[in-house]
Amino acid sequence: MNAVSKNLTVFFIFIIMFAVQNSVQGFFLQHFDAQSQTNLFLPFLVYLPHGIRIISLITYGNIIIPGLLLAQLATVVLRMKSMDVFLNYKFNYIADLGSPIVSIFAVWLAIFLIAKKIKISEEQITIPLILKLTFLSALFNAIFLNVFRFVFQESYQNLDSNIILYFIGDSIGALILFSFFAMINRSFKD
Repeated sequence: MNAVSKNLTVFFIFIIMFAVQNSVQGFFLQHFDAQSQTNLFLPFLVYLPHGIRIISLITYGNIIIPGLLLAQLATVVLRMKSMDVFLNYKFNYIADLGSPIVSIFAVWLAIFLIAKKIKISEEQITIPLILKLTFLSALFNAIFLNVFRFVFQESYQNLDSNIILYFIGDSIGALILFSFFAMINRSFKD
């Protein structure tokens, strides 16, 4: 598979995981005002795409960054409930375009600090490594992203609680995704 195919695959898997978790969470957040720009950035209590960030970076390395970046930018649009909300949305180009870069960097940094490289071979991937990567990347993303938004997004609120919620959402989402992939991998090996 060439770099373009890998990026497209990661893009679509990221979007599918986002749509799944967005639908489930949307069910629980129906009472929030869909028109509110601040609600577009509510933390997800389970954020499955965080696992895609980790898996794609350790599997493909740096070549996958464009696919991850485009997928994360697409999720800004997908969070909007209607075309009217999208057309009336006041883009904060620094916050809206910088947030995906910050999230990818947080995962990249966690992988690099733990593994001393980005791309990791399948035989080097262990449960302790996955747990370390999950929690450190979730911590980095929660802190870096929320501080970034606090600085560059006017309407940003609840820095401390969002850091905690992002950490929980990214951690749970990644662990669910890793468990799912582990079950699939086991069933193919049996």
